[in-house]
Amino acid sequence: FPVTILHKNEGVKDSEHICELIHLGGDYDALKEGIMSGSFEVNELRFFIGYSGWGPGQLKEELKQGAWLVVTPPEHFNIFEVDDEHLWKKLVNDLGGAYAAMADYPINPSDN
Repeated sequence: FPVTILHKNEGVKDSEHICELIHLGGDYDALKEGIMSGSFEVNELRFFIGYSGWGPGQLKEELKQGAWLVVTPPEHFNIFEVDDEHLWKKLVNDLGGAYAAMADYPINPSDN
């Protein structure tokens, strides 16, 4: 499975600066060494397993069509300190209106 890593460690070789305190990827061995040596805190990394990708212009078109829910993170939001189990539900519920009902949909549609 492909793995994507978000982290706070700006000194990691080949990582990409995304925004304040968030870096994407980089040298896996350097990240691993940072964890093993204790110089990186485990709560300063997020691992995402799986793959998603779009053809040229596909995501832009999907956004234009309203196929994605786009939210502004709450003030003081920190991806490294979030409660994973309830994040999606909270952010969708915060949209209010018709979206609030979606927050109660089961994660697995077959559980409905």
